[in-house]
Amino acid sequence: MKKVAISTAKLIAGIIIAILAASAIFFRVSTMLTAGPQGVEAPQGETGTTEPKGAIGLTDPIEETGTTGETGPRELKGKQMPHLPAYGDFWNGIIDTIGKHGFSIAWITDTQLNSQDDTWGNLADYLVSVKDAYNIQAVVHTGDIVQNGSAVKEWEVANASMGKLLDNGVPYCWCTGNHDYWGEDLSATYKAFNVSSQIGEPYWLSSYGNRSTAIQFSYGGYDFIVVCVEFHGAAGAIAWLTDILNNNPDKNILVATHSYLNATGGYGDQWGEEWGNNLFATLDAYPNVFATINGHWTTSYRQTVGSRTEMLADYMNTNFMVVTYLFFDVFNEKVYVKTYQQTDSVWYTANAQNFSFDIDLV
Repeated sequence: MKKVAISTAKLIAGIIIAILAASAIFFRVSTMLTAGPQGVEAPQGETGTTEPKGAIGLTDPIEETGTTGETGPRELKGKQMPHLPAYGDFWNGIIDTIGKHGFSIAWITDTQLNSQDDTWGNLADYLVSVKDAYNIQAVVHTGDIVQNGSAVKEWEVANASMGKLLDNGVPYCWCTGNHDYWGEDLSATYKAFNVSSQIGEPYWLSSYGNRSTAIQFSYGGYDFIVVCVEFHGAAGAIAWLTDILNNNPDKNILVATHSYLNATGGYGDQWGEEWGNNLFATLDAYPNVFATINGHWTTSYRQTVGSRTEMLADYMNTNFMVVTYLFFDVFNEKVYVKTYQQTDSVWYTANAQNFSFDIDLV
């Protein structure tokens, strides 16, 4: 009987040991499955590609982790970065976990033909939809808002379209072009183009009448101003611009107007060269003007003058709605220019619409 009891005890002990061993094996296997094989990253997305170590995925939220020392404060808490169809990881390279900063300025121009139908409204809806994703700090319209300045119907379309930005808190500024003067300039009649609707907004800086406007914003420890000067602005408009430049030597300034740079690298248009050359001489005295943008000529062109990048773009003849983005990498002091044709959801890839330039931030 005693032998039977001893044998039974040994059997029970063996069973317990086997159970413990099996549990240890299961725990190790579970841990390996959770952690993944050593030295191999799990594939990301449907294509099976991998992201560089430390990068944030294009749809991952960016978390605020405090400050990054000399590079300035971290921003963009909770923003969602979408996948850009033609450019893959370029936005991911602007904003990632090592402290880079990114925002954009959206530039539209020469919408006169689109004010004769509903296509501009579609572009406004699109800009509202991507405001947070692209962290749009300003939408800039460089004139020729309508085809005929006295055409009520065209101003109604333009007002309804730009009004979508106003109603959804998208900061914007504008200047009038030569077509906006033809007949009678009715811009101030409409809320979206009357400065009284903007005064009091935190981004609003100043205006010269209703034809020249300026806004401001800060990002990553840097201050920015966008100044939009009306077509061939008279002495008063230039004095207004000069006053802003004189009072803000410590701000990074983008100057926008309707007609300035042309496709041959000069500053003349059908009405002569004097105004453009005078503006050029004015800007040359202010190294913190990092770029200029203008429309009027139906082409794309750019050049570098000292530390200033000058850009021309106008897609009016295509009858498409096109937005030119200036994506800012503040950490590396670089601007990526990308051009999106909203009508057919196409990103342009030609060098004239897809390039980058360096900036010296102050």
